[in-house]
Amino acid sequence: FFFKSSSFTMTKNSFFEKKILPYRLILWTAMLLYGASQLVWDPKRDIFPYGDVINNECPMPDMCFFGYTPKQILEWYQAIGNEGRSRYGMIAFMDTVIMMPLYSLFLGTEIYISSFSNDIFFFVPFVAVLFDLVETLTHGYAVVMFPDHLPGEMWLKIASVATIIKFIFIAIALILTVTNLIQRVVILGKKETKSNKTE
Repeated sequence: FFFKSSSFTMTKNSFFEKKILPYRLILWTAMLLYGASQLVWDPKRDIFPYGDVINNECPMPDMCFFGYTPKQILEWYQAIGNEGRSRYGMIAFMDTVIMMPLYSLFLGTEIYISSFSNDIFFFVPFVAVLFDLVETLTHGYAVVMFPDHLPGEMWLKIASVATIIKFIFIAIALILTVTNLIQRVVILGKKETKSNKTE
C-alpha cells in the first residue's frame, strides 16, 4: 500500500507525478534514517550542547514551539559564544539545503497521493517550509553577522511568529499523513479479509 492509493488518478499531471513519486522509497528511507538518528543522538548533548538557553525551554530558536521574545534571542546569540554561533550557522545551512526539501517532499508526496479529495492540503508542508525559512535565515544571518549587524526587534518578533506557525503546519501535515496511512492499512486489511472469505 506504500506505492498505490485507490484515490490516485492518472488525471493528475504534475511535476510530482513525473519526478517525485518514482523516488518515494528513497524519501521513506531518508526519513526513517533521520528518525533512527534521533534515537542515537541527543540534539541537546551531541549537536548543540549549550543547554536550554532560551527561556530555560529550548536550546535553539528552531525548537521553541511557543516562540520567543527578541530579548531572549539577543541574549541567546551572546550566551552560545563563537563556537555556538558557528555551530548554529552550520545547522541552519544543513536545515535549509537538506531537511526542508526532505520533509516537505516527503509529507507533500504522502498527502498528494492520499485519499483526501481537496488537493489544497498538498501545499501544507510547503507553507511550513516558507515559515521555516523565515525563522532559519533570520537567525542564520544573525549568528554570521554577530555582533555588528543583528535583526531588529520587529523582525525577531516576525521570526518568532514564523516558528510557531511552522510547527502548526508541520503538525497538520503529519496528522494528514498518519491519517491517510491508517486509512490505507484498514482498506488493505479489509481487502485481504474479503479475499480470504472468497477462497
